[in-house]
Amino acid sequence: MTPVASGAVSELALPTITWVPVVRRAMEQLLDLQDNWDDRGSGPVSPDTALFAFQLLAYTMPPTGNSPAIVPLGNGALQLEWHTGSADLEIEVTKPNSVSVWYANHDSGHEQEIEVTTDFRDLAELIWAVAKG
Repeated sequence: MTPVASGAVSELALPTITWVPVVRRAMEQLLDLQDNWDDRGSGPVSPDTALFAFQLLAYTMPPTGNSPAIVPLGNGALQLEWHTGSADLEIEVTKPNSVSVWYANHDSGHEQEIEVTTDFRDLAELIWAVAKG
């Protein structure tokens, strides 16, 4: 095995992960929501759910992908959404390892719903299809 030259790692052309700062700001704002944030009795976003949603994105997002819209739900859950001219993807993260997915491809007319707990490979394919930058 050939040793790596000093400084070679710093010269690697790693992609800039563009979605992280946007998602982080959105999550921080959502975590500031208090009880009854919508004047309809909705609960605050669960920190465990927000962290899991962020980790889910870290595992499944393309580095330069378009950030999802992040919507708080009244039960403390989050919904991650992408809407493009050709497809829609909505991911509801109810709690860690409890994820519901709805996908619609407008060009083909294909729709699917899946429940995901620990294997996110199929979800990653859908995210890459709609979020690729």
